[in-house]
Amino acid sequence: MTGLSEEVAGAWLGGTIDTTAAVVASGKFIGETAEKYSVIIKSAQNVLLGVAAFAISIYWSYKGTNSDIRPSGSVLWERFPKFVLGFMAASLLFSFAFDLETGKALSKVANKKVPESCFSHWPSSASDWKPISVTSSRKRTPGSSGRSSRHRLLTFCSPC
Repeated sequence: MTGLSEEVAGAWLGGTIDTTAAVVASGKFIGETAEKYSVIIKSAQNVLLGVAAFAISIYWSYKGTNSDIRPSGSVLWERFPKFVLGFMAASLLFSFAFDLETGKALSKVANKKVPESCFSHWPSSASDWKPISVTSSRKRTPGSSGRSSRHRLLTFCSPC
C-alpha cells in the first residue's frame, strides 16, 4: 500500500506509535514480519527511555548553575528506584538461566489462577455494578458569587 517493505513498515510503526498494544495491532495488520519488527523497535524504545531519562537527569544535575548543590552518589542511590534492579535481575534470570520449555512451564504455573480469580466475575454490563460508598463534598467554584456546588463520588464494586 505505501511501497514500504514489511521490515521498514514495522520499524516505522514501532518508532512512531505511542502505545505498545497499538503497535502490535498495527504491525499485525500489515503482516507477521512487520509485527515482529514493530514490537522489537517499540520494546527497544521502552527499555532505552529509562536509560535516556536517567542519563539526561544526571547531565543536567551536574551542568546546573549552582555549584554548591550537586547530587552525590549516595543521593542518586537513595532516589534510584530499586525495583528496576529486581526487574533486571528477573529478566536476566529468565532469559539466560532457563531454557524455553522451563520458562513456558513456569509461565503456565504463574498464570494458572489469574483468569479464574480476577476476570471470571467481572460484570457483564454497567447495571451489574453496585455502589458501595457515596462521598459528598461541597466545593466553592470560582466566579460563583459565594455559592458552593455539591460533588458526589461513588465507589463501585462488582457483584463477586
